[in-house]
Amino acid sequence: MPFSLENSWFSGNCELTTYTLNELLETKLRALYQRKKGRDLFDLYKALSITDADPEIIIRCYKRYMYFSVSQPPTYKQFILNMESKMTDPDFLEDMGSLIRSDETYDIQKAYQIVKERIIEKLLQYF
Repeated sequence: MPFSLENSWFSGNCELTTYTLNELLETKLRALYQRKKGRDLFDLYKALSITDADPEIIIRCYKRYMYFSVSQPPTYKQFILNMESKMTDPDFLEDMGSLIRSDETYDIQKAYQIVKERIIEKLLQYF
């Protein structure tokens, strides 16, 4: 992606390397498993709700990264158990409380159902 900057103390151009939307969402899927941050669930839910993100591509990216980076990727069952635990963890459930805009409504249970149905359930095919 081309990038340029021009101001009183610097001017220049360069090419930036960046992720596609689906690659970025793969990092969120990985973070959802690895971290206890409800914001990862929110980001996946929001992206699935308002963009043309492709769950199949997200999962392919996730699979490729996991097989590259770890000797034993989490199984579907491990992912589900991990999420079931998080969905009862007050820290995870309340993570977005101070981050969400006051005019935004967010139902974390609904968000989980959507992410589970559109992405997590499909992990069963791969792992």
